[in-house]
Amino acid sequence: MPYDKSIIKLTTAERITWGERIINSLIALFPTMNVNFHILAGTGYSVPVINAAEREGFLWTFEEPLKGLMLGQRLRWFKDAGA
Repeated sequence: MPYDKSIIKLTTAERITWGERIINSLIALFPTMNVNFHILAGTGYSVPVINAAEREGFLWTFEEPLKGLMLGQRLRWFKDAGA
C-alpha cells in the first residue's frame, strides 16, 4: 500500500492482501520465534495484520496499548511518552 493512501479507503480484499504482506515480511524476520508485537496503529491497520497471523497459524501475541483511543488521544499519548 502506498504511504499516500489510507487503509480505510481499501476494499476488504485489499486490506486482507495488505495484512498478508505485512505478516509475510514479519515471518521473514522472525520465522521461528514466539514474538510479542505492540501495535500502535488503529484497528483499521491492526485487524488485517492480526487476522493474517491467525490464518497462518502463528501463535504470536499482539498488544494494542492505544486500542479504543481517538486520534487526539493517541497523539497525546505519544507526546506524554516523549515519542
